[in-house]
Amino acid sequence: MKRMYWCGLPWLAVACASSIPVTAPVTTHGQREPIEVAFSNDYNLVLVPARIPGIERELTMMVDSGAPMVLSTALAEELGLRARASSQLLDSAGAMLDAAPIEIPQLSVGDLELERLGGFATTLDFDLCLEIDGVLGSGWPRRSGFFDQTAVEIDYPRARVRLAPSGEDLTPGGAIVPIRRGDPNTPGPQLYAQVAIEDHTIWALLDTGNAGPVYLPPAFFTEIGHRIDEPGALRSRGAVSSGATGKTLVGTQYETRLRSLRLGELDLRGVAIAVEHADDPAQAGATRHAMLGNEFMRDFRVVVDVPAGIARFVLEPGRDPNTPRPGYGVGIRIAGGAVRVTAISEGGPASRAGLELDDEVVAVDGKPVHMTDRASLCAAQRAIKNTAGTTLQIRTRRDDVDEDHELVLGPTLAPLPP
Repeated sequence: MKRMYWCGLPWLAVACASSIPVTAPVTTHGQREPIEVAFSNDYNLVLVPARIPGIERELTMMVDSGAPMVLSTALAEELGLRARASSQLLDSAGAMLDAAPIEIPQLSVGDLELERLGGFATTLDFDLCLEIDGVLGSGWPRRSGFFDQTAVEIDYPRARVRLAPSGEDLTPGGAIVPIRRGDPNTPGPQLYAQVAIEDHTIWALLDTGNAGPVYLPPAFFTEIGHRIDEPGALRSRGAVSSGATGKTLVGTQYETRLRSLRLGELDLRGVAIAVEHADDPAQAGATRHAMLGNEFMRDFRVVVDVPAGIARFVLEPGRDPNTPRPGYGVGIRIAGGAVRVTAISEGGPASRAGLELDDEVVAVDGKPVHMTDRASLCAAQRAIKNTAGTTLQIRTRRDDVDEDHELVLGPTLAPLPP
């Protein structure tokens, strides 16, 4: 008999054999001084270097409090790790992944060495331009993962991860919120934080492995008094999110701002939220939890202390979640045998410049883009995500006719009025 768990990436449902033995984790955290590691924030994710004995190259691991420990299947096979049972993972776009529970003998991040980490081996295919070897998440069995063995501080403004035996050894202060594993209906290794949204206290998935803002389930969005057609709401169409398999959730995403989101004693106004409606009924249950993503947490130093049962959110001085984020309001991917516009915000910079869903992308900023040239696709995606400039040139092909478009960088979601 198998059990089903919701685990992350941004959510992975794990059908795990119930007989997996629990092993005691080991850590070599000998000193109180925090270990600091720089992270890259490609695709708005927290990616850190790591090493595993037996693998000569440096690995790239994603720090993800919304997921279990994961290694790519290829890496697990290279290490000779034997699976104890078979499992399946369900990602956020509704795709199933074959997985196998494994135990990682040893793994190091910076000077921190961790041993006997319980997790899963599965195929990871996030995006052609994002290559990772695994996920530093919570353990399954419990108490055997990355977040179980060390307190973790993610300093988003400075792109640093700090690790210490206790959260007391990391950045002090901030808003304190309780955290726990899973929720009453979906036990598992993922971490939930208690927050208050429009005076409704809930447990939201604390998901450092999701690049998005605060996500709300459609039913809860309506329950707290919001409407998809309310003034200032932003509507986007197309591939609005993607999961660990690379499969996309196609539908409509609505974005607006909250009047109040409370983290402990900290009351935030104007926090951006997103609600997804999938076109495919099979994907309709993907957004079943409220979730805090990296787009929201980028204004904070976030300290996660699983043994203490708390997380602390230290707001960076001068940051205001009600401040509009600049962007071009467009996404591109390989689809239908070409690089195409696969997501677009209505009324955003790309829409105003005349781009439409399914347009073939021929060039970005004068550089040709082709689906067989990975480097050109990745360069185009980076250019679209780069907000340092003020304009972006995109050449599209529609009905065999090429057209040049100039996108002017601008805010994609207006702030709440005073």
